[in-house]
Amino acid sequence: MTILSHPPQLQPMMLSALLVLFTPHCFSYPVATSPAQRPAPSFDRRFEQRLQTVQNELPQIQKAAEEAADQTLQNPNLLITVPYSLQQTFAEELLNRSGGLVNALPEEERPSIAGPADIGLLSVASWPKDLTPTTNWLVRFHKDQRLPIVFASRQGAPTLPLEIRHLLDNGAGGEPKEESDSALNTLVNVVNGWLWCLEYTAALTRRGHHPGILQGIMEEGADTHNATIKKEGRNRLFPCRAPIPTGQLSRRFLRAVEHALAHVRSDAVQHPMSLAADRIAGRLRAGKTVGIASCAHYLLAEIHRTHHTPWKPINVVWQTRKGVLEKEFQPGDGMIWFGYIGISTPLEDYQTAIQKAGLDLVAASYAIDLTNPHNNAGPETIVIPQSWALPDAEIPLPFAPGHMGPLSGIESALIYRLLDEAVAERMGAR
Repeated sequence: MTILSHPPQLQPMMLSALLVLFTPHCFSYPVATSPAQRPAPSFDRRFEQRLQTVQNELPQIQKAAEEAADQTLQNPNLLITVPYSLQQTFAEELLNRSGGLVNALPEEERPSIAGPADIGLLSVASWPKDLTPTTNWLVRFHKDQRLPIVFASRQGAPTLPLEIRHLLDNGAGGEPKEESDSALNTLVNVVNGWLWCLEYTAALTRRGHHPGILQGIMEEGADTHNATIKKEGRNRLFPCRAPIPTGQLSRRFLRAVEHALAHVRSDAVQHPMSLAADRIAGRLRAGKTVGIASCAHYLLAEIHRTHHTPWKPINVVWQTRKGVLEKEFQPGDGMIWFGYIGISTPLEDYQTAIQKAGLDLVAASYAIDLTNPHNNAGPETIVIPQSWALPDAEIPLPFAPGHMGPLSGIESALIYRLLDEAVAERMGAR
């Protein structure tokens, strides 16, 4: 999923460093506060701070991409392995995705054709929580000439039983708070993951080739394009006579991320988000059930991660025809929906399923469907708009399908986390 966003320039948020006490003599004194008393920075503020780490990490990302490109040319049949069960959000965002590498797939889907020179992409959301499964995967994958590339915290990394040549830093400090930081770490790992994919593609063009890039299913001609590059072989390279300079694609992608962040902070998003938070908090305080669901890649698993608000996450993809909503909810219960373009997709009619279950669609967030207005929510639903439009890939390419690197997952993740914080604050839960 991708965004064509044109919001205003990024406006950094400023937080006061001191609390000031005014005395009858009009003198002011700084008042010390304990860490527990200080409000935690909002998710978008923390994400913005991490973007500086991402910027500083670009040379390392480019170095990892260069080595992977050389290895690919030396071993044309290698696979790009992205384990699914260890990192569902990261894998969902990078795999079978508009503007993504066609040769990136879960190892669970093709273990019989794994090779001695494959490239592995692994995201670590929290070293304390993920250390054992990460170590086990690395030990198993790190053999022959395989190249593991790990997206994680460098400062918090423990001593491992083997060398990781490429650890791409997400900026988390040492000993991060496991649950509160893991969602942010995952989002930054995804940003770094797309930066690596972009730089890997660019590096291959400088060697006379390009990888197959998928096209979003809602774009015209996508079925033909995707079927062609899959039929040719997902791991096939194609000739390219338009070399892309180092850093060009990644710098464009980072600017697009900043624009998406600016849009999330704009009144166009903040005003309906405030209204939605009021409505959701009111229902929850009244003891009513409010569900939350999504058909978007990034949020499929992310809504089940630790959150502040006591809403009810539910997986509905490929489940609505099985009556999942009727089984999990009662008529009159509330529903929050994070969609793609509009509510439903060509693959599943979520709008009809929500109506059939008798649920009240209290809030939703998606890119407005301009071609089919009936696929958008009615006036009774508060819609938090996402800024992207087709094609669902942001960065232009000199070869088919002409673009890669989606941003919709990043934008929807930011909106989801800020909505969670807004509702929790109204309920006194943060």
